[in-house]
Amino acid sequence: MFDVIIIGAGVIGSSIAMHLSQYKMKVLVLEKNPEACMETSKANSGIIHAGYDAVRGSLKEKLNVECSLEMEALSKRLHFLYKKIGSLLVFREDEKEVAELLYKEGLERGIPGIRLIDQEELREKEPHLCHDYVGALYAPSAAIVCPFQLTYSLLENAIQNGVSFHSMEEVKSIDKVDNSFLVTTQKNSYQTRYVMNAAGVKADQISAFIGDNSFTITPRRGEYRVLDHTEDHKVKHILFQIPTPHSKGVLALPTVHGNLLLGPTSVLQDSRTAKPMTEEGLAEISLHREKLFPEMNLEEKTIRIFSGLRATSSEGDFIIRESSVPGFFHAAGIDSPGLSSAFSIGKMITELLLEKEYFEMKEDYLATNPEYRNLSDYPLSVQKEMIQENPEYGIPLCRCEDVSLADVKNAIGRPLGARTIGGVKRRVRPGSGRCQGGFCEEKIAEILAQELDISLEEVYKENALWIKGDKHV
Repeated sequence: MFDVIIIGAGVIGSSIAMHLSQYKMKVLVLEKNPEACMETSKANSGIIHAGYDAVRGSLKEKLNVECSLEMEALSKRLHFLYKKIGSLLVFREDEKEVAELLYKEGLERGIPGIRLIDQEELREKEPHLCHDYVGALYAPSAAIVCPFQLTYSLLENAIQNGVSFHSMEEVKSIDKVDNSFLVTTQKNSYQTRYVMNAAGVKADQISAFIGDNSFTITPRRGEYRVLDHTEDHKVKHILFQIPTPHSKGVLALPTVHGNLLLGPTSVLQDSRTAKPMTEEGLAEISLHREKLFPEMNLEEKTIRIFSGLRATSSEGDFIIRESSVPGFFHAAGIDSPGLSSAFSIGKMITELLLEKEYFEMKEDYLATNPEYRNLSDYPLSVQKEMIQENPEYGIPLCRCEDVSLADVKNAIGRPLGARTIGGVKRRVRPGSGRCQGGFCEEKIAEILAQELDISLEEVYKENALWIKGDKHV
């Protein structure tokens, strides 16, 4: 019997797991994919929003503002990349009034350092930006993270504090049995006293298992372009345009790894699994790029295109509450600013559980994670010492991102180790550069097979098995 089962190992489920792991309880995380961070959490912008634009009084406003203030300290404790680069909401003359209203909202919400800047200062901050923009709303507290590292760090902290994690177990049914739940996957059945529903775009389907149809989820697809490292100097901040009622719009930002990211689009769809790249989506990104950076060569500098799904709820806000069925909790409808609110969402739902039942805190809770760094993160003098101690650090595996054989083996051997080619990529970046795995992918597959003691035919690329020469993503 478990005390809590968490359904979904994205950034929200992982945050809940980390918070619960501070208490003396038996917790299990169930994930339908081969490993964690394979849905919304692997396909987003990686932004920690300052928090000035969510609807007043909403959970999105409250939790975004709270979380943004805690994220830097959390990054130091759990060791994930975090860079406070600030955001600029750029506007033309006829858009200035909207920016001024958002500025007032930011002041009233206590957003640190928020201010309006004129065209001259905007030119200083972003010299490559189109000259049509006459100013910007500057929020220096906005930051960027690696969403993969954040998710893994949260769940690894939970695991080192006793939480169990089972992948490849999609929940097929949930039955209420007296004062507990029977959660059944395609492999096993588990009994638990409480359930945390963090199932992303399928959260309403999970809720329906217990007869709670109080909300619906509509998937919202967002498409992106990733540009080469050669373009990262052209954007120094997170660049927003004036938002629409349904989206913050197509934006531009540098990633923590030195690429340039453009996107996302925003398209509602019925499918909860399809993530196509479309001509319309790419054309929309190109149109907005022309508005921001007319001289940028988009086609030649794009190294990857991808899309992801966000869970838009019928309530228009995060759904964080106990269900009408006692003991079943929702963390649903987590679209933007979900990543920016993840730590606070996990904290809030944990507090809801503790209001229902008292659990003691652990005396031996491990609040920090080990730090995982690649060979290339160290100065040359240290690299030489590392190679002398372990010659596999001297064997290059990914030339684009400067990743060694030892780096890849470390990614597989971690407490929440990689189990797919994509999982290795998200942890230590082989295949993230200009050749997109053309040089290293087969080698990564061979190392996974060796380290996991499986055949090459059993290696997964993402959700599907890897096939030599097959370029499916």
